[in-house]
Amino acid sequence: DQAAVTNHLLINIATLIRANSNSTSLAAIPFSQFGPDTSTYQMTDIWINGLFFTSLSLSLATALLSVLAKQWLQAYTTVNSGSARDIALIRHPRFCGLERWKMHEIIGALPLILHTSLALFFVGLFVFIRTLNRSIAYPVLLIGGVAFLFYLCSILLPAV
Repeated sequence: DQAAVTNHLLINIATLIRANSNSTSLAAIPFSQFGPDTSTYQMTDIWINGLFFTSLSLSLATALLSVLAKQWLQAYTTVNSGSARDIALIRHPRFCGLERWKMHEIIGALPLILHTSLALFFVGLFVFIRTLNRSIAYPVLLIGGVAFLFYLCSILLPAV
């Protein structure tokens, strides 16, 4: 915990200042076991950061793919001047490219990626809040769980 390291180092600094003002020898003051390079982290810290950064990466990837898909579709639907034959000669290769790149599947996967990102964020948020205060973590879990159940029902019920 970085806060504990900071507090310990501040206590050491206060002890050194007090020793200096009392003319106490610095050799009489014990060395600190903590330093700036001391890393004190727990496995939950790694999980929290992993979940948050994975969520952020998925969100940014979804935004990038959405912008690219919009640009591709805009280039496809751009109406060029000319005869119908000329427009067809331009649009047909573009349409074949959209099919070859499986544009329909990419656009269909974007909401799934974003929902996965949101789920990972909520899991990370719950783990983070649980390390701080369990009485706050469980209402957050309840809200996230209800939202997830609503999401599942909204996906599964139309298929029935």
